[in-house]
Amino acid sequence: MLAHDSAEGFAGRFFFPEMRILLVEDHPESRRTLQRLIERRGHEVVAVGSAEEAELELRKQPFPFLILDWMLPGKSGVELCQELRTAPKGEELFILLVTAA
Repeated sequence: MLAHDSAEGFAGRFFFPEMRILLVEDHPESRRTLQRLIERRGHEVVAVGSAEEAELELRKQPFPFLILDWMLPGKSGVELCQELRTAPKGEELFILLVTAA
């Protein structure tokens, strides 16, 4: 059995409710690709290119799940993650840091 086959079998046996996800990726092509992949699985994605844009979106609406690029122009994804974790209810967020390197 291939890993691809087992992943599809896993997803087919479980229900994953739709989530609103904030995607923070400065590389436009990577941002579009990740956004499409996540949306195909039924999730709502708000995609931005910097930590500063992410902060603006977080002031507008809550996000239970964030995907942050490790290296961003200006404030890094790591710095944003640290700030979010120390904020009220920051421990309730699911945060995934990703990098292309």
